[in-house]
Amino acid sequence: MLADKPTTAQVAGVVNSRLITSRSVHVVTAQILVDPASVPLTGGQLSSTKAGAIITEMIIRQTRNDDRQAWEPLWHGYLEFYRSALTPEVTDATWAALCDPTSPVHGLVAEQDNQLVGLAHLIVHATTWATCPTCYLEDLYVAKPWRGQDIARRLIEAAYAFADESGAGSVYWMTQEYNAPARSLYDTLAHRTSFVVYQR
Repeated sequence: MLADKPTTAQVAGVVNSRLITSRSVHVVTAQILVDPASVPLTGGQLSSTKAGAIITEMIIRQTRNDDRQAWEPLWHGYLEFYRSALTPEVTDATWAALCDPTSPVHGLVAEQDNQLVGLAHLIVHATTWATCPTCYLEDLYVAKPWRGQDIARRLIEAAYAFADESGAGSVYWMTQEYNAPARSLYDTLAHRTSFVVYQR
């Protein structure tokens, strides 16, 4: 499991962070200070206000079958960021894989104030370099209005925890050279390798 009991995490801008699980479903909850002028909060319970900020709850959990409508705008936002376009058939197949418990493709979502604000897609697969599987973090995205809240960090930490529980010996991912804001975060969570990616 991710943790036997709630565990405090030291994350900038986050107070009372807890890491919990419910059977096989991974859930990370945290209370985050949010600037109400910059983030479009809709619905949900606001726990308190302090110094003009709102403290609201963030949850990171695995995707559910009923997340499709809220997940798809994040997916298209991610594709747009990378200047890519996929057919509806590919999006349907991706969602089907995320919902299939026998698939090696797994999804995590960040939920804040009752809306999905980020996603992470993982593929746990065999490798010829070890007897245990490895985990590829293929997709990671946080919606623009919610960036700067450490949500991407929490998604990666949840991916690490999921990989550990899945028996994966490592987690790896790629990003574009020009993605400097993301790379500055990744440098604090993993080491950059010397490998160059070739693609046909």
